[in-house]
Amino acid sequence: MQAVPKKRGRTIAARIRAMVMIPTTALFALWLILTFVLGGDAAYQLIRSKATDDLVTPAAVGLVSAMSERSATIAYIEDPDDAELAQRLEQSRQATDESLGVVVDDLMGFADLAPGDGGMHIEMLYDMYQEIDGVRTSVDDGDATRADVLDFYNELILHGADSFDS
Repeated sequence: MQAVPKKRGRTIAARIRAMVMIPTTALFALWLILTFVLGGDAAYQLIRSKATDDLVTPAAVGLVSAMSERSATIAYIEDPDDAELAQRLEQSRQATDESLGVVVDDLMGFADLAPGDGGMHIEMLYDMYQEIDGVRTSVDDGDATRADVLDFYNELILHGADSFDS
């Protein structure tokens, strides 16, 4: 009697499937990983873009209002008895509050997303804006000097401009 030949381990078809399926599975896994990484980055960029559209233009208008308030405040300090200057100062304060005052709180939500030093400048702008009522009160009371007012508003505007630059 002849001996029964020993059965081989795997068929040729199984070997071919393994040669095709292992690299295909690895490629599919790599594709999934890259899709999630790049998709996450795209979502992050979309959020930043939306923040830019929704906040940068109003913030720029707010900074222009702050510049107008600075000018009106200096004029008022020079001649506090002029009723027209007092009215102009009140209008410029109102415009600053309606523009920059609204946007500054919203900007703080995006300080962590800001590139470079932008987040730090947004936080400094926010902190400076929180002090504006004290400066206004000292101007109204006649305690503020021209140099104090210029220093405050220049720093406020500088942090706003630095936020945009970075």
